[in-house]
Amino acid sequence: MTALISTDHITLVDLLRMSTDPSISPPTCPDHIWDSLLDEATTHRVLPLLHPWLTAPQFDHTLSPLLRTRLKQTMTEMTARNLLLTSELCAIVKEFDRHGIPCIPIRGPALAQQLYHDPFVRPAEDLDLLVYRHDLPAVAAILIQQGYRSVEHRWGFLETFSYSLEFVHWNSGLYIEPHWSLVYPPYVRTVDMAPVWTRAVRQQIAGVHMLGLGLIDLVIHLCVHLLHRGDQIPLLWFYELDRLLREKEGDMDWDQFVRVAHTMQQGRLVAQALSKVIEHCGTPVPPSLYALLASSSHPSSLPAIDLLLTNGQVNGREEFAALWALQGLRLKFRYILGLLFPSPEFMLRRYRLSSHSSLMLYYPLRVMSLLWEGTIWGFRLANVVASSQNSQPK
Repeated sequence: MTALISTDHITLVDLLRMSTDPSISPPTCPDHIWDSLLDEATTHRVLPLLHPWLTAPQFDHTLSPLLRTRLKQTMTEMTARNLLLTSELCAIVKEFDRHGIPCIPIRGPALAQQLYHDPFVRPAEDLDLLVYRHDLPAVAAILIQQGYRSVEHRWGFLETFSYSLEFVHWNSGLYIEPHWSLVYPPYVRTVDMAPVWTRAVRQQIAGVHMLGLGLIDLVIHLCVHLLHRGDQIPLLWFYELDRLLREKEGDMDWDQFVRVAHTMQQGRLVAQALSKVIEHCGTPVPPSLYALLASSSHPSSLPAIDLLLTNGQVNGREEFAALWALQGLRLKFRYILGLLFPSPEFMLRRYRLSSHSSLMLYYPLRVMSLLWEGTIWGFRLANVVASSQNSQPK
């Protein structure tokens, strides 16, 4: 059965939908259109999901030999990377278990296993693990023993102000981020992760038993993570939330989902994320869900920040929201100093610089950029506060 769709308006969402039905053959397109679609699929990290369908024996006429060769090479590189990530994940989990340190893999191979029953199929850049905050010293010691070194703005900056540490392996260049929270600044200090650990489930990845996020916590985390990246959101993240909600529709307790989202002070953010997913993928959710998430009986500790974070996208919104929420001038000054003038190693990685000589240019550029974004953010915050006050009944 051939897909009845105009090749002039074909999208990656169309291809992903068609690829789930083995009776539907890929549309017939000129090479230049397939070339563009493959580029787009790589950028949006969905190429591995389309690969089995595009290369199925019954559809071997879909791509030209040149495009098939290119696709094979790209997939070989992705698979090698995913094998490395999965192998390292299993090794780290085993090492943590040996030291009695619980951890929950989030996203990466763990999400691939939960969604596709294959840890190697999902492109990932690094490994993310949820750990207890009190275990951070032991976690850092184990990772350093395994060949990793810490990367951060300044010593102690991430543990004081962020939601995760960051380590890079000296040989492979692989990054591992131990998180102690599923939410992002400025909510990290106010959200209790104990219930998340209680709702954790058992799973098996590449033959290794480990913990996994419960369904509600997984969906909430994927929603806030989607907004965490601002406008730089790959289609993969929309597709995975859509697929997860479709497959688990019968298992989801929406009443509890709303309660947990509000308890975590993430109701407005989750509502915004789900509206974006619905816009892209037409995801079926209860009609009243958005209103229930957007209006909460739970008083927020940061009401103005809540409104601002859900009112469009502003570069650096989390950094400035975290600054606003900090208590005390000394803490604020330390945060600003680390934000404006991070370590040279952080700068080299953040801006992909090849030499220290470039830092003389990039430090001033960073300062000017953050000051400009901070000014915009301040005006937006003032407008939100003023609008909120004007809308209150007198």
